[in-house]
Amino acid sequence: MSDRLCLAMILPYILRRFLKLKHLKQRSIDELQENLSVNSGLVINRLIQCWAIIAKCARFCFNLSFNDKSYETSLNSLLKQEITLLSTKEMVHKTFKGAVPHTNSKMIERDLIKRYNTLQALRNIIDGTLDSRYNTLGNGYYQNNIFRSLLSSWYATSVTNYDTREIDEEEINFPVDFICEIRCRIKWKYYEISQNNFEPNMSIDGDIYNGLKIAYKDYFNFLEYIHNRKIVYFNYIIYKVLNDNDESSIIRIRVGDIVEIEEENEGTSYAIVKAIFLHTYNNDKTYPFYFVNWFEKVKGRNGFDTLMTCQKYKICIEREKYLNIFPISLVTSMPKIHFVHQCVDNCLIESHDLSQPYLLNEFFYNAI
Repeated sequence: MSDRLCLAMILPYILRRFLKLKHLKQRSIDELQENLSVNSGLVINRLIQCWAIIAKCARFCFNLSFNDKSYETSLNSLLKQEITLLSTKEMVHKTFKGAVPHTNSKMIERDLIKRYNTLQALRNIIDGTLDSRYNTLGNGYYQNNIFRSLLSSWYATSVTNYDTREIDEEEINFPVDFICEIRCRIKWKYYEISQNNFEPNMSIDGDIYNGLKIAYKDYFNFLEYIHNRKIVYFNYIIYKVLNDNDESSIIRIRVGDIVEIEEENEGTSYAIVKAIFLHTYNNDKTYPFYFVNWFEKVKGRNGFDTLMTCQKYKICIEREKYLNIFPISLVTSMPKIHFVHQCVDNCLIESHDLSQPYLLNEFFYNAI
Protein backbone atom coordinates (compact mmCIF):
# COMPACT_ATOMS: atom_id res chain seq x y z
CA MET A 1 0.00 0.00 0.00
CA SER A 2 2.80 2.42 0.87
CA ASP A 3 4.44 1.78 -2.51
CA ARG A 4 1.18 2.67 -4.25
CA LEU A 5 0.72 5.87 -2.25
CA CYS A 6 4.29 6.96 -2.95
CA LEU A 7 3.93 6.17 -6.65
CA ALA A 8 0.70 8.19 -6.83
CA MET A 9 2.60 11.25 -5.57
CA ILE A 10 4.67 11.42 -8.77
CA LEU A 11 2.60 9.45 -11.28
CA PRO A 12 1.06 12.60 -12.87
CA TYR A 13 4.58 13.88 -13.56
CA ILE A 14 5.65 10.55 -15.08
CA LEU A 15 2.58 10.50 -17.32
CA ARG A 16 3.15 14.09 -18.40
CA ARG A 17 6.70 13.39 -19.48
CA PHE A 18 6.20 10.05 -21.22
CA LEU A 19 2.58 9.23 -22.04
CA LYS A 20 1.86 9.51 -25.77
CA LEU A 21 -1.05 8.47 -27.94
CA LYS A 22 1.09 5.68 -29.39
CA HIS A 23 1.06 4.02 -25.96
CA LEU A 24 -2.74 3.57 -26.11
CA LYS A 25 -4.70 1.07 -28.13
CA GLN A 26 -6.70 2.65 -30.95
CA ARG A 27 -9.90 1.21 -29.54
CA SER A 28 -9.23 2.91 -26.20
CA ILE A 29 -8.45 6.21 -27.95
CA ASP A 30 -11.73 6.05 -29.88
CA GLU A 31 -13.73 5.31 -26.72
CA LEU A 32 -12.07 8.13 -24.79
CA GLN A 33 -12.68 10.60 -27.62
CA GLU A 34 -16.34 9.67 -27.73
CA ASN A 35 -16.90 9.66 -23.97
CA LEU A 36 -14.95 12.85 -23.30
CA SER A 37 -16.11 14.68 -26.46
CA VAL A 38 -12.57 15.80 -27.30
CA ASN A 39 -10.24 15.31 -30.24
CA SER A 40 -7.38 12.85 -30.01
CA GLY A 41 -4.89 15.61 -29.22
CA LEU A 42 -6.59 16.33 -25.87
CA VAL A 43 -7.07 12.76 -24.71
CA ILE A 44 -3.64 12.59 -23.04
CA ASN A 45 -4.19 15.91 -21.23
CA ARG A 46 -7.51 14.67 -19.85
CA LEU A 47 -5.91 11.48 -18.57
CA ILE A 48 -3.12 13.44 -16.88
CA GLN A 49 -5.58 15.90 -15.34
CA CYS A 50 -7.62 13.00 -14.01
CA TRP A 51 -4.55 11.42 -12.41
CA ALA A 52 -3.56 14.77 -10.90
CA ILE A 53 -6.98 14.99 -9.22
CA ILE A 54 -6.78 11.36 -8.06
CA ALA A 55 -3.33 12.03 -6.56
CA LYS A 56 -4.69 15.05 -4.69
CA CYS A 57 -7.63 13.00 -3.43
CA ALA A 58 -5.22 10.36 -2.16
CA ARG A 59 -3.28 13.07 -0.38
CA PHE A 60 -6.36 14.17 1.57
CA CYS A 61 -7.65 10.64 2.23
CA PHE A 62 -4.37 9.19 3.52
CA ASN A 63 -2.83 12.23 5.16
CA LEU A 64 -1.89 12.17 8.84
CA SER A 65 -4.88 14.41 9.67
CA PHE A 66 -8.36 14.71 8.15
CA ASN A 67 -11.45 16.52 9.38
CA ASP A 68 -14.81 17.89 8.22
CA LYS A 69 -13.21 21.09 6.99
CA SER A 70 -10.74 19.10 4.87
CA TYR A 71 -13.63 17.29 3.24
CA GLU A 72 -15.80 20.34 2.59
CA THR A 73 -13.09 22.68 1.31
CA SER A 74 -10.83 20.22 -0.51
CA LEU A 75 -11.81 16.59 -1.03
CA ASN A 76 -15.46 17.22 -1.97
CA SER A 77 -14.39 19.85 -4.51
CA LEU A 78 -11.79 17.53 -6.03
CA LEU A 79 -14.28 14.68 -6.39
CA LYS A 80 -16.68 17.00 -8.22
CA GLN A 81 -13.85 18.07 -10.54
CA GLU A 82 -13.10 14.42 -11.26
CA ILE A 83 -16.71 13.72 -12.19
CA THR A 84 -16.79 16.78 -14.44
CA LEU A 85 -13.51 15.81 -16.05
CA LEU A 86 -14.78 12.34 -16.83
CA SER A 87 -18.01 13.84 -18.21
CA THR A 88 -20.65 11.73 -16.40
CA LYS A 89 -21.08 9.54 -13.35
CA GLU A 90 -21.75 6.62 -15.69
CA MET A 91 -18.25 7.08 -17.14
CA VAL A 92 -16.79 6.95 -13.63
CA HIS A 93 -18.81 3.84 -12.86
CA LYS A 94 -17.68 2.19 -16.09
CA THR A 95 -14.06 2.98 -15.30
CA PHE A 96 -14.19 1.28 -11.91
CA LYS A 97 -16.23 -1.66 -13.16
CA GLY A 98 -13.63 -2.19 -15.85
CA ALA A 99 -10.94 -2.49 -13.18
CA VAL A 100 -13.07 -4.64 -10.86
CA PRO A 101 -15.56 -6.52 -13.10
CA HIS A 102 -16.82 -9.03 -10.50
CA THR A 103 -16.63 -7.40 -7.10
CA ASN A 104 -18.91 -9.82 -5.25
CA SER A 105 -16.93 -12.93 -6.13
CA LYS A 106 -13.47 -11.43 -6.38
CA MET A 107 -10.41 -13.36 -5.18
CA ILE A 108 -8.65 -10.65 -3.19
CA GLU A 109 -5.48 -12.70 -2.67
CA ARG A 110 -4.99 -13.23 -6.40
CA ASP A 111 -5.67 -9.56 -7.13
CA LEU A 112 -3.14 -8.42 -4.54
CA ILE A 113 -0.52 -10.83 -5.89
CA LYS A 114 -1.14 -9.54 -9.41
CA ARG A 115 -0.75 -5.93 -8.36
CA TYR A 116 2.30 -6.70 -6.24
CA ASN A 117 3.90 -8.44 -9.22
CA THR A 118 3.17 -5.35 -11.33
CA LEU A 119 4.98 -3.13 -8.82
CA GLN A 120 7.93 -5.53 -8.73
CA ALA A 121 8.08 -5.52 -12.54
CA LEU A 122 8.12 -1.70 -12.50
CA ARG A 123 10.92 -1.73 -9.96
CA ASN A 124 12.84 -4.25 -12.06
CA ILE A 125 12.56 -2.03 -15.15
CA ILE A 126 13.53 1.10 -13.24
CA ASP A 127 16.58 -0.65 -11.76
CA GLY A 128 17.73 -1.39 -15.30
CA THR A 129 17.52 -5.18 -15.00
CA LEU A 130 16.81 -6.68 -18.42
CA ASP A 131 14.93 -9.81 -19.37
CA SER A 132 16.51 -11.85 -22.16
CA ARG A 133 13.05 -12.53 -23.56
CA TYR A 134 12.47 -8.83 -24.16
CA ASN A 135 15.57 -7.20 -25.57
CA THR A 136 14.36 -3.62 -25.31
CA LEU A 137 12.46 -3.79 -22.02
CA GLY A 138 13.74 -1.17 -19.62
CA ASN A 139 16.33 0.37 -21.91
CA GLY A 140 14.30 3.43 -22.86
CA TYR A 141 13.17 4.57 -19.42
CA TYR A 142 16.08 3.68 -17.16
CA GLN A 143 18.62 5.23 -19.50
CA ASN A 144 16.55 8.40 -19.88
CA ASN A 145 18.11 11.14 -17.73
CA ILE A 146 14.78 12.85 -17.07
CA PHE A 147 13.17 9.64 -15.84
CA ARG A 148 16.16 8.75 -13.67
CA SER A 149 16.24 12.21 -12.10
CA LEU A 150 12.55 11.93 -11.24
CA LEU A 151 12.98 8.53 -9.56
CA SER A 152 16.24 9.44 -7.78
CA SER A 153 14.45 11.57 -5.23
CA TRP A 154 12.67 11.34 -1.88
CA TYR A 155 10.17 8.68 -2.88
CA ALA A 156 12.47 6.08 -4.41
CA THR A 157 15.56 6.47 -2.25
CA SER A 158 16.26 7.57 1.29
CA VAL A 159 19.50 8.24 3.11
CA THR A 160 19.64 6.03 6.18
CA ASN A 161 23.31 5.05 6.33
CA TYR A 162 25.27 8.13 7.28
CA ASP A 163 29.01 8.22 6.85
CA THR A 164 30.90 7.63 10.09
CA ARG A 165 33.23 10.56 9.47
CA GLU A 166 32.10 13.48 11.57
CA ILE A 167 33.20 16.39 13.71
CA ASP A 168 32.76 15.78 17.42
CA GLU A 169 29.70 17.64 18.68
CA GLU A 170 31.69 19.31 21.46
CA GLU A 171 33.65 21.25 18.87
CA ILE A 172 30.50 22.85 17.40
CA ASN A 173 28.93 25.76 19.25
CA PHE A 174 25.63 27.56 19.03
CA PRO A 175 24.59 30.62 21.07
CA VAL A 176 20.93 29.58 21.59
CA ASP A 177 19.56 27.16 24.16
CA PHE A 178 17.16 25.21 21.95
CA ILE A 179 19.83 23.83 19.56
CA CYS A 180 22.21 21.14 20.85
CA GLU A 181 24.06 17.92 19.96
CA ILE A 182 25.23 19.22 16.59
CA ARG A 183 27.11 16.81 14.34
CA CYS A 184 28.38 17.38 10.79
CA ARG A 185 29.21 14.42 8.56
CA ILE A 186 31.02 13.66 5.30
CA LYS A 187 33.50 16.46 4.85
CA TRP A 188 33.81 17.79 1.31
CA LYS A 189 37.07 17.25 -0.48
CA TYR A 190 38.72 20.07 -2.38
CA TYR A 191 37.37 18.95 -5.77
CA GLU A 192 33.82 18.79 -4.34
CA ILE A 193 34.13 22.36 -3.10
CA SER A 194 35.28 23.45 -6.56
CA GLN A 195 32.55 21.47 -8.35
CA ASN A 196 29.89 23.25 -6.31
CA ASN A 197 31.39 26.71 -7.01
CA PHE A 198 32.46 27.42 -3.43
CA GLU A 199 35.81 28.42 -1.98
CA PRO A 200 37.71 26.76 0.93
CA ASN A 201 39.21 30.10 1.95
CA MET A 202 37.00 33.17 1.79
CA SER A 203 38.15 36.11 -0.27
CA ILE A 204 37.41 39.39 1.46
CA ASP A 205 35.37 40.66 -1.47
CA GLY A 206 33.57 37.35 -2.11
CA ASP A 207 29.93 36.37 -1.61
CA ILE A 208 30.67 33.97 1.26
CA TYR A 209 32.59 36.55 3.29
CA ASN A 210 29.95 39.25 2.86
CA GLY A 211 27.06 36.86 3.55
CA LEU A 212 28.76 35.42 6.63
CA LYS A 213 29.52 38.89 7.98
CA ILE A 214 25.81 39.82 7.67
CA ALA A 215 24.72 36.54 9.32
CA TYR A 216 27.07 37.07 12.29
CA LYS A 217 25.76 40.61 12.70
CA ASP A 218 22.03 39.88 12.32
CA TYR A 219 21.78 36.65 14.32
CA PHE A 220 24.72 36.65 16.76
CA ASN A 221 25.39 40.38 17.14
CA PHE A 222 29.04 39.76 16.27
CA LEU A 223 30.40 42.98 14.77
CA GLU A 224 34.13 42.39 14.60
CA TYR A 225 36.23 42.03 11.49
CA ILE A 226 36.39 38.33 10.53
CA HIS A 227 39.99 37.12 10.85
CA ASN A 228 39.65 33.42 9.99
CA ARG A 229 38.99 32.84 6.29
CA LYS A 230 38.82 29.02 6.34
CA ILE A 231 35.49 27.28 5.60
CA VAL A 232 34.85 23.53 6.16
CA TYR A 233 32.00 22.02 4.11
CA PHE A 234 29.91 18.89 4.81
CA ASN A 235 27.18 16.81 3.17
CA TYR A 236 25.02 16.32 6.26
CA ILE A 237 24.18 17.92 9.56
CA ILE A 238 22.23 16.46 12.48
CA TYR A 239 21.08 18.39 15.54
CA LYS A 240 18.50 18.32 18.30
CA VAL A 241 15.83 21.02 18.63
CA LEU A 242 14.27 21.51 22.07
CA ASN A 243 10.62 22.63 22.18
CA ASP A 244 8.89 24.81 24.75
CA ASN A 245 7.28 21.77 26.43
CA ASP A 246 10.68 20.11 27.00
CA GLU A 247 10.17 17.75 24.09
CA SER A 248 12.84 17.39 21.43
CA SER A 249 13.10 16.46 17.77
CA ILE A 250 16.10 15.33 15.72
CA ILE A 251 16.71 17.33 12.55
CA ARG A 252 18.65 15.73 9.71
CA ILE A 253 19.48 17.93 6.73
CA ARG A 254 21.62 17.08 3.74
CA VAL A 255 22.83 19.14 0.80
CA GLY A 256 20.04 19.21 -1.78
CA ASP A 257 17.16 19.14 0.73
CA ILE A 258 14.40 21.71 0.41
CA VAL A 259 13.68 23.49 3.69
CA GLU A 260 11.09 25.94 4.97
CA ILE A 261 12.33 29.22 6.44
CA GLU A 262 10.16 31.82 8.11
CA GLU A 263 10.84 35.30 6.77
CA GLU A 264 9.72 38.43 8.57
CA ASN A 265 8.07 40.00 5.53
CA GLU A 266 7.31 37.03 3.26
CA GLY A 267 6.12 34.41 5.77
CA THR A 268 7.04 30.80 4.96
CA SER A 269 9.50 30.57 2.08
CA TYR A 270 11.24 27.64 0.44
CA ALA A 271 14.95 27.21 -0.22
CA ILE A 272 17.27 24.45 -1.39
CA VAL A 273 20.36 23.74 0.71
CA LYS A 274 23.44 24.14 -1.49
CA ALA A 275 26.08 23.85 1.23
CA ILE A 276 26.48 23.10 4.94
CA PHE A 277 29.62 24.58 6.46
CA LEU A 278 31.45 25.41 9.67
CA HIS A 279 33.35 28.58 10.43
CA THR A 280 35.47 29.43 13.46
CA TYR A 281 34.91 33.01 14.61
CA ASN A 282 37.35 35.35 16.37
CA ASN A 283 36.33 33.90 19.77
CA ASP A 284 37.74 30.49 18.67
CA LYS A 285 34.27 28.94 18.66
CA THR A 286 32.98 27.07 15.62
CA TYR A 287 29.47 27.74 14.28
CA PRO A 288 27.39 25.88 11.65
CA PHE A 289 25.64 27.60 8.73
CA TYR A 290 23.51 26.84 5.68
CA PHE A 291 24.09 28.30 2.24
CA VAL A 292 20.76 28.23 0.39
CA ASN A 293 19.24 29.24 -2.92
CA TRP A 294 15.71 30.57 -2.67
CA PHE A 295 12.65 29.44 -4.59
CA GLU A 296 10.75 32.42 -5.96
CA LYS A 297 7.09 32.06 -6.95
CA VAL A 298 6.44 32.71 -10.63
CA LYS A 299 3.76 35.37 -10.77
CA GLY A 300 1.16 36.23 -13.37
CA ARG A 301 -0.76 34.02 -15.78
CA ASN A 302 2.25 31.80 -16.44
CA GLY A 303 2.81 31.13 -12.75
CA PHE A 304 0.30 28.27 -12.46
CA ASP A 305 0.46 24.95 -14.29
CA THR A 306 -3.15 24.23 -15.20
CA LEU A 307 -2.46 20.67 -16.32
CA MET A 308 -0.82 19.59 -13.06
CA THR A 309 -2.73 22.19 -10.96
CA CYS A 310 0.55 23.19 -9.28
CA GLN A 311 2.27 26.50 -8.61
CA LYS A 312 5.45 27.25 -10.57
CA TYR A 313 8.67 28.43 -8.91
CA LYS A 314 12.12 29.39 -10.10
CA ILE A 315 15.44 29.19 -8.29
CA CYS A 316 17.10 32.53 -7.62
CA ILE A 317 20.74 31.97 -8.48
CA GLU A 318 21.73 35.65 -8.33
CA ARG A 319 23.67 35.76 -5.06
CA GLU A 320 23.57 39.51 -4.89
CA LYS A 321 19.75 39.58 -4.95
CA TYR A 322 19.03 37.57 -1.79
CA LEU A 323 20.82 36.71 1.45
CA ASN A 324 22.04 33.13 1.18
CA ILE A 325 23.81 32.35 4.46
CA PHE A 326 21.87 31.56 7.63
CA PRO A 327 22.55 29.85 10.97
CA ILE A 328 21.02 26.41 11.40
CA SER A 329 18.54 27.74 14.00
CA LEU A 330 16.27 28.94 11.17
CA VAL A 331 15.52 25.32 10.19
CA THR A 332 13.70 23.58 13.06
CA SER A 333 11.73 20.92 11.19
CA MET A 334 12.49 18.05 8.85
CA PRO A 335 12.00 18.62 5.10
CA LYS A 336 8.39 17.96 4.09
CA ILE A 337 8.17 19.91 0.85
CA HIS A 338 8.83 18.43 -2.58
CA PHE A 339 9.52 20.22 -5.87
CA VAL A 340 9.64 18.59 -9.30
CA HIS A 341 11.70 20.21 -12.03
CA GLN A 342 10.04 20.66 -15.42
CA CYS A 343 12.88 18.90 -17.17
CA VAL A 344 14.01 19.20 -20.76
CA ASP A 345 16.33 16.94 -22.74
CA ASN A 346 19.57 18.49 -21.43
CA CYS A 347 18.68 17.99 -17.75
CA LEU A 348 20.79 15.58 -15.72
CA ILE A 349 20.51 14.28 -12.17
CA GLU A 350 21.54 17.12 -9.81
CA SER A 351 22.14 19.36 -12.84
CA HIS A 352 18.89 20.86 -14.11
CA ASP A 353 18.35 23.55 -16.70
CA LEU A 354 17.48 26.43 -14.36
CA SER A 355 15.75 28.36 -17.14
CA GLN A 356 12.89 25.88 -16.68
CA PRO A 357 10.57 26.21 -13.66
CA TYR A 358 10.05 23.93 -10.70
CA LEU A 359 6.57 22.73 -9.72
CA LEU A 360 5.52 22.60 -6.08
CA ASN A 361 4.36 18.98 -5.73
CA GLU A 362 0.79 19.34 -4.44
CA PHE A 363 0.47 15.53 -4.30
CA PHE A 364 3.17 15.02 -1.65
CA TYR A 365 2.25 14.17 1.94
CA ASN A 366 3.29 12.02 4.89
CA ALA A 367 1.18 8.90 4.55
CA ILE A 368 -0.55 7.22 7.48
